[in-house]
Parts: sequence; structure tokens; C-alpha cells
Amino acid sequence: EGAELVINLSGRSVNCRYNDGNREAIRRSRVESTGAVGRAIAACRVPPKLWINASTATWYRHAEDKPQDEWHGEPGAGFSHDVAEAWENAFFAAKVPPETRKVALRMGMVLANEPGTVYDILTGLTNRALGGAMGGGSQRVSWIHMEDFLRAVDFISRDPFMDGIINLTAPDFPSNRELMRHFRETIGM
Repeated sequence: EGAELVINLSGRSVNCRYNDGNREAIRRSRVESTGAVGRAIAACRVPPKLWINASTATWYRHAEDKPQDEWHGEPGAGFSHDVAEAWENAFFAAKVPPETRKVALRMGMVLANEPGTVYDILTGLTNRALGGAMGGGSQRVSWIHMEDFLRAVDFISRDPFMDGIINLTAPDFPSNRELMRHFRETIGM
């Protein structure tokens, strides 16, 4: 009630085996938390001016030929895309007051040097001599640094005309092989 901004980053970690139970928990945690936030905003007498909801760059197809973005990107296929689509559908279907601006952040991996983050997990794998290229290694990696993520949220909150889908990724998108080489070089492996 009376909040300036609501940010929903909820969702079960994808750092797990993709068995049926975990897949359902990943999907449900995103869709249900988004629905709950939407209902809470709808019940406000003084609703927030802005609702930012996490989404994922995996909405786009796996592409090695060209970058994917809000204007020219193409939908992906499979589990990760289906989750992204259900997540965004829940967000944009939420009936909130018209004065609440809505922004879905299609984010790449957020890299922060903190326990439990993607950076921490990849560093741990590299420290155990498991930091080589994954799969063929040519797949592109969408990422954003935590500081840039926070600056983007601040920028979006200050611009009253920004709404809809916004991609949050670094302008450079290394291959998995290049990214993992960086991790090996950083720790001297």
C-alpha cells in the first residue's frame, strides 16, 4: 500500500536437475508469485507507480547467428521458453490499476560475486577443474553485471514512459567457451 515501486524477482532456482518435479516447481514458482503480486497491487487503495517483474532472455530462440532483442528476436521453443511465456503471460494478464506501469525484464544471467550466484557456481566448477566449455561451447551467453542491473532498475524507475518488455543484458555476448576461459584465467586454472 502506497509503495513507489514493486520488484518481483521470485522463482525457484534453475540450478537443479530438470526432472518433472523441478520443472513444475520452476514454472509454478514464477507464475504463482507473479499472480500473487498482481492481486496484492490490485487490492491497493494507493497502488505503486511501477511494477517490475523478472523474466528471462530464454524467451528468445537459441541463436548463434544474430543477437535476439525485443524488436527482432524470435521466440524460442522447449521448456525454458514455455516457462518464460507463462511467466510473462501471468504478468501482463494481471489486472492492476491503470496508474501502475508494468515492466518485464528479460534478463540474462546476473553476475555478482556473492554466494549462490551464477558467478559463484561457475567459479566453483572452475576451481574443481570443471570449467571447460559446456556442450559445443559456441552457444552465446547473455549476462549482466549486478551493478548494471541495479542501475537499469533505477533508470527504469525514473522514466515514466518506459513500460512493457525490456531486455537487460550486457552489449557483449561471449560464447560459452570464451566465458569459461575468462573464469579459468581469473582463478589461474
